[in-house]
Amino acid sequence: MKYIEKIFLLIVLMGFGLSSCTVDEPIVVTPKTLDQYIDQFGKFVKAEKLFVDSCKISYKKGDYAVASTSSFNTYKANYLAALKADSTIIFTPGVTIAQIVAGDFSLAVPGKAFRAKLNIADLRELNDSIVSATNFNNTVLVGNAAGNVLQYDKTQFSNAIALAIGTRDLLTSIDRQVQAALASIKSAKATFIAAIIPADLPAFIASSTNYVAAQLLIVNKSVVGYDMNQYLPTLRTNYLNVLRTDSTLFATPSGLTYAQVVTAMNNLVAPRTAFVPNVSDRRALNDSITAATAYNATITVGTASGQVPQASKTTFTSAITTASSSRDNPLTTDGSVKAANYALTVAKQKFVATIIK
Repeated sequence: MKYIEKIFLLIVLMGFGLSSCTVDEPIVVTPKTLDQYIDQFGKFVKAEKLFVDSCKISYKKGDYAVASTSSFNTYKANYLAALKADSTIIFTPGVTIAQIVAGDFSLAVPGKAFRAKLNIADLRELNDSIVSATNFNNTVLVGNAAGNVLQYDKTQFSNAIALAIGTRDLLTSIDRQVQAALASIKSAKATFIAAIIPADLPAFIASSTNYVAAQLLIVNKSVVGYDMNQYLPTLRTNYLNVLRTDSTLFATPSGLTYAQVVTAMNNLVAPRTAFVPNVSDRRALNDSITAATAYNATITVGTASGQVPQASKTTFTSAITTASSSRDNPLTTDGSVKAANYALTVAKQKFVATIIK
């Protein structure tokens, strides 16, 4: 009991201590004097005028963005005009605080417009890489001879350059994004260089043979199905057939020409691009399509009992085709797959309702 009383006493004392620490003290605000307003605003206007006058267009952080060059003269003139007007106000005899505040507000629109066009990251190295990559890309032609590249590799490198340009010219690009773009374009250039057809035809045949063998190993190990991360049967078969054809061609390299090897490698592009794993589970949709297709085949068009009008048959068949398109696209999202399954279910119900009794 005495222990409880001591705790209670401690709590009471702590309460008094805490309450004594929370006593509000008056906040004293000392207003600025007119001279202080003039001094502070004057320094700001002077600094901004100096910055705007010396600002130039470049890819350096803090400089005016090259991508916005067309607006530079106008935005610079507008902001300088506002700054000069405020400079005049500051040194006008009898100026008031209200006039200074109004002058400060007048800088908001032109100042924001000008500064919104400044680089917030250093883009110089990225720009140098873009220029270098572009020049190199222009010197390498698409073709069948040594020193050429396949159209696929040309396109991939051109796309990488375009993405880097997008990052460089985006006013909101930050350092992290710039560094990522820089790494990507350097990697793309290295890949592009490696894709250049060598002067040694046997070496070209050997590298192509090794690539096809590696891809065959990957495809043969892939799992076919409609579940997530599995591969659609048709896409796997398409790619596998082309790989086998190329493998057969490269099995007897004697007499092969540059043109034949290039053609064989180009034939891989479309099926290889399409050969991607499912991003969602479409097993239920596949079951619905299979069942709907089988059921549709049992119902004939006509006017007798158990038959359906042609319009009804066409509509249901079209619904099955639409659902199949969703199923057979490996990039169809989970939500879209479920929506396709629901739409097919509804279409089947409507089809059944049109069967003549």
